[in-house]
Amino acid sequence: MSLLAKLNSKIFQSSLSELCSLQKNGQHVAALLTEGQIVETFSLPKIESAEIIKLRYPIASMTKVFCAAAILKLRDNSYLRLDDEISRYVPLFNKSPWTGITIRHLLTMNSGLPYDNPWGDTLLGLKDQELLNLLEQEIYFASAPGESFNYSNLGYILLGIIIEKASGESSLSYILNNLIIPLGMGSTNWIKESDDYLLGFGPEDTIGQISAGTVKGFAGMFGGLVSNIGDLAIWINFLQSAFHESNEDFDKILSRESRLELQTPAINFPIIKSYGFSSIQSKYAFGLGVDDANGEVKIGHSGGLPGFGSHFRWSKSGRVGVIFLSNNTYFTGSKLCGEVVDKVYDNIVSEKREFLPIVKNRSEELNQIIKTLNFENLDKIFSSNFFLDNDLESFKNKLITLSKSETSKEVLQISEPGLAARLVYEKYSLYFSLSPGDGAKVQEVIFYE
Repeated sequence: MSLLAKLNSKIFQSSLSELCSLQKNGQHVAALLTEGQIVETFSLPKIESAEIIKLRYPIASMTKVFCAAAILKLRDNSYLRLDDEISRYVPLFNKSPWTGITIRHLLTMNSGLPYDNPWGDTLLGLKDQELLNLLEQEIYFASAPGESFNYSNLGYILLGIIIEKASGESSLSYILNNLIIPLGMGSTNWIKESDDYLLGFGPEDTIGQISAGTVKGFAGMFGGLVSNIGDLAIWINFLQSAFHESNEDFDKILSRESRLELQTPAINFPIIKSYGFSSIQSKYAFGLGVDDANGEVKIGHSGGLPGFGSHFRWSKSGRVGVIFLSNNTYFTGSKLCGEVVDKVYDNIVSEKREFLPIVKNRSEELNQIIKTLNFENLDKIFSSNFFLDNDLESFKNKLITLSKSETSKEVLQISEPGLAARLVYEKYSLYFSLSPGDGAKVQEVIFYE
């Protein structure tokens, strides 16, 4: 394993261990992906890597992107248009307050339906007729169509009705037959009571373990799939690859253009904690949140049901992805997944960043000191402020500790923005920056374990 891979592994493992160790219950599993492949797995409690990839969990709202993909496939095959009003497919909606709502409004969560995460979970096991009966009752709206973002599970249930009306088959079978089965996602299906997924843990110890029930119809569109890491890695590669190259097999399932459209920001949404997204996700596409902060686009979604939490996220250009699954109520790990993708992506990009000659020279000189522990002529490398800010003996001891702990002395040198770089060893790493004057010497050093 290369030093870069070891560094990314350390970030992935330590971050997840710290987060998951705080949970009393649950089997937590995760995977790190690069270039569309699983390169690292995590579990707590510890289980074998092969088991990590196979364990099945309800993925809750991560289902929404499958529903959105089905809508785009029907659009591509001329069965519907995104700007069609939903009343065209369901006469029930040909009256106020439903008039004016389009399929696009439902996809992007700005139909006017209000936020409904707590209540929406109770709809998952309803039969189709039970849902139609509910829709015939008075439904309260938060705004007119197109005015504002409100995270609506009910909106995605309506998309399920439209999939059925447009395709002539149930929304459940349409998604299986046109997306999941062609991709070879053999462990992904709609939740059934007797299925072999892990039971969930409630928010309190006294609640015991929880089943996600059984999906009976188009209510499953907002959160009814059960899957595992192996299959979700296929799905991430299916979507992420659209940014990089045409793939004939993937294009037959859903065109590259539509896979890009799924991941293209369509609407800003306000940051409200209860939405279940991390605060850095500021836009919504079609069944996916999009974060374009820090110079790189990250795409993903969380899932949460009583007893379960999940998240997946991937980068647009860096071919990095993370999948996290848990059978602990609403424990999605979304913020941490975003941080891991950011750090791993940054490492990959930084390794390829070209060194300025002076930074490369100082990096080699500092590495030579660590290898040889020769502390003569330090003033030729370190700026005039350095030993005013740092105790000389303490600094030497840190270098000695680092040198003695690294048996191979193999080093990964990474250029950082500005006059700065990182030296990454197997156990330790250090960051240094150079002064703009005083001969561009080392002005600070920060050590990391």
